[in-house]
Amino acid sequence: MKLIHWLLLMLLVIVLPVFSHMDDPPIQLWDESRLAMSAYEMSQSGNLLVPTFQHEPDMWSLKPPFMIWCMALSVKVFGVNELALRLPGAIAAVLTCLSLFFFVNRVTRNARWAMLTCLVLVTSYGYVRLHSFKKGDYDGMLTLFTTAYFIAYYLYLKENKAKYLYFFFLALLLATMTKGIAAFLFLPGLFVYTVFAKKIRVILFNRHFYIGMLIFIIPVLSYYIIREQYNPGYLQAVSVNELLGRYTNVLEQHSGPWNFYIDFMHTVTYRYWLLPLAVSVILFFVRYKKEQLLVGYTFTVSLFFLIIISASKTKLMWYDVPVYPLFAILVAMLIDKIFEAMFTNTKVNKVIKIGLVSCVILLIGVQYINTFDYVSHPVKDVDMDDNQYMALYMKEAKSGMRNITGSVFTDDTRQDQNILFYYDVLKKEKKLQCKELNEIRENDSVIVFKESTENYLKQNYELKLLESFENVKRYKILSVQSDTTAQHALSSNQ
Repeated sequence: MKLIHWLLLMLLVIVLPVFSHMDDPPIQLWDESRLAMSAYEMSQSGNLLVPTFQHEPDMWSLKPPFMIWCMALSVKVFGVNELALRLPGAIAAVLTCLSLFFFVNRVTRNARWAMLTCLVLVTSYGYVRLHSFKKGDYDGMLTLFTTAYFIAYYLYLKENKAKYLYFFFLALLLATMTKGIAAFLFLPGLFVYTVFAKKIRVILFNRHFYIGMLIFIIPVLSYYIIREQYNPGYLQAVSVNELLGRYTNVLEQHSGPWNFYIDFMHTVTYRYWLLPLAVSVILFFVRYKKEQLLVGYTFTVSLFFLIIISASKTKLMWYDVPVYPLFAILVAMLIDKIFEAMFTNTKVNKVIKIGLVSCVILLIGVQYINTFDYVSHPVKDVDMDDNQYMALYMKEAKSGMRNITGSVFTDDTRQDQNILFYYDVLKKEKKLQCKELNEIRENDSVIVFKESTENYLKQNYELKLLESFENVKRYKILSVQSDTTAQHALSSNQ
């Protein structure tokens, strides 16, 4: 097959895992909803420097704003909807696959290996999970740029061309502007490999290295300094939450043992590909000398990345997302070697060839089907079911499937960030109101989804159920029950 045919096959393979069901789930709680809110407000205000949350500088999500810029631009072009907010992540995934395809083909002259790399990547649960490119989160975009600078640095070491050094610093700049210090987590592995490859002098005595450093440092420092001028206290917050604070302390109770990521790969995120990965690394050391440079580089960077995130006190399941493109290169090498051995070795019995190749194809096929099933029906956090039903209810209201015009939301209902996002987007069009519980009046149409809020209404008001969807209820307030806290509160306000 020609290169173009392998490329078209690769694009055909990745299109379903990347783009299918992108806009099906409602905006998710925490990071996606926070970024969605900031992108929506940025698209309205035009303030590109300081991301905001409820029109105040966001001091919880402290990353630089590149991802939010992309989401805000998408919202400007395609409107405020789930697809627009998630499209930058999907585009980043396609660009990641394209980068891997052309990189592997360039250094190995093997388009089949290149295509298989992309296939393995998009069938890796650790990469296609909700908190990667499938949602409006940082990690899919971060992974694009860490993969890009991983590629550029290898090509520089191999070919000694200054353009690759500049590509490296540009990709590092974009990774940093996407997720701050997380962009640096491949660098220790790059340094160790450079030492073992005896390339330190080549780097340190190259003027292009220092020019590239300036290209990286000046924009990054400028952003942080300028933002501090417009958002006092920003640098202090970054030092506590984003720098060593997150590494040396457990933040927001996100902790885990030293083998947190390896164990999760074994049981969930890489359970189908972990054994082929291990076999591939062993074969690199034992047999295949031709690929030692690429495989050794990939293994070294992956290993030190995992050591660093495993040593961190704060651990979250999606912190390992950037390593999966590197793993995909190694796993694809093994699969390609199996195909190569079966197709070229005349000593192997034909039945054995067919059986072994069939097993490999079956493994890939099963994993591809499992991946498509996952992106079609993503696993939900059962602890968040109440929130998810409310978010889905609001998504349907936004699309016109539910009539919530004039409805009242209570403050505790709006505390969840994804619900707040939908409320802010819809409040003008649907004439929504927000009230304290003791401000509710007769004839109000109140939407609740938390059991505690619903119980309060039942204890203090005569209600008529207008609509019910799982735990989401819309009630009409008929009257205030006598001798209740609500009655006293209402009387004091009149």
